Amino acid sequence: FRHYIFVAEAAGNAVSVLKVHHARFEEFVFVSQLTPAKGLQLTGSLSFTPRGYVWFTYVSLPGSYGLGSFFLDEALRESPPTEGTVDVAEDCINSTWYDTDLLENETLYLEHVGYLLNLSHINWVWPQLPGFFDIRAFNTTAGYFDLDLLNATVFKGRLTACAPPT
Repeated sequence: FRHYIFVAEAAGNAVSVLKVHHARFEEFVFVSQLTPAKGLQLTGSLSFTPRGYVWFTYVSLPGSYGLGSFFLDEALRESPPTEGTVDVAEDCINSTWYDTDLLENETLYLEHVGYLLNLSHINWVWPQLPGFFDIRAFNTTAGYFDLDLLNATVFKGRLTACAPPT
């Protein structure tokens, strides 16, 4: 549930559960809406435990304050975040583009390969941290892009190369 965004509505009496779209990061996706028991009005404060308990403050109408809690449904607690590389792996990869256009343009290389490494949660920015991966490892000494390493590292073997044009 750590990849969800919980929003306590200011005017309403509900908590909306959202997540960031796995490919369009500027877009939120509605997941669910949580509402309190009848007669309770949420006051806006929420707190979460690592095991999925939610604590909230409420007003029991007509006017006594209280603290409530509930356990998140299993679907919210146990669901893994969407793997961002799934959409990219569905399309075939043009090896010629990687070998020529991408390798010849350092800005494009860092932007594109950095994006793919970020999607797979691979640390390529901080060498002092464990699990660091050198972003330039795909640039071979033979002058071509190492798609096999990209497939193994980022796509876990799901990548397919496009057939050459006929």
